[in-house]
Amino acid sequence: MKTLMVGRDWVLALMLGLLSLSAFSQNNASLSWSQEWFTPSSKDMTIGWSQSNLSLTNGVLIETQLLPSFNFNAENKTGFLSVQNGAGLWLYKSEGLKVGASVNYMLGRFERFDRRYTALGDVSGAFDAYAWAEWQPIKEAVTAYANYARTMDTTYRSYAQIGLTLGLPITNAVNAFADVNFNYANQTYLQKYYGVDAHQSTVSARIPFALSRGGLVNGASLLGLDVVFSKKADLLLGAGALKYSKELSLSPLIAKDQQKTLLVVWSQKLND
Repeated sequence: MKTLMVGRDWVLALMLGLLSLSAFSQNNASLSWSQEWFTPSSKDMTIGWSQSNLSLTNGVLIETQLLPSFNFNAENKTGFLSVQNGAGLWLYKSEGLKVGASVNYMLGRFERFDRRYTALGDVSGAFDAYAWAEWQPIKEAVTAYANYARTMDTTYRSYAQIGLTLGLPITNAVNAFADVNFNYANQTYLQKYYGVDAHQSTVSARIPFALSRGGLVNGASLLGLDVVFSKKADLLLGAGALKYSKELSLSPLIAKDQQKTLLVVWSQKLND
């Protein structure tokens, strides 16, 4: 399943964006095009807890942690605004396929939130150019998804994900699901988050570790249940594992190459 966690700076930017769009739309209510542009045709949110290596409050983590999870999503025929996929426009949208491009936010890391980063310093988050796609060849049963992010600085970081979610009804109110995803990054990203340079080695007493190329970061799997309470509300419960790639598992920052993941989130459609 696609990740529902983002950095605090992006949450702030999203809130400011929502307020700006709302004010602009109200001040230009007489213009039909502005109403069409800013009025969402669908809105939904998820809120709960997730044990993951990406966190709403703590950024990128070496060791998975159980922390709050949140996502808000609004769409119309022109574009979308969400915590997960940023603010952007549709490149293509049909009943079973969505392709979008947006401005999003790439998480940083903070040594105070993960003991594996102690003495290594922080890595700041950054806004990025983001593209994503979601394909449902069989509605509610098969969902394939992918996304790609690249920061806008000269020594850019890039990150990509591909995944597949399968659903199976058990009863009228309970569905089972299985999700598998793989995450990739370029050399700059891997070195910043998982490498140890000469200075960091000196101050942290860890051996130096350099990555010469980009590649697989980790793979993750999740099995769970979707408990449906109404047409607008359901509860997602899941448990799984995250496994770092063979190359990254050699990093002195990674003590355990396989770690558990958990998911407990409430999903609510906000349409009238």
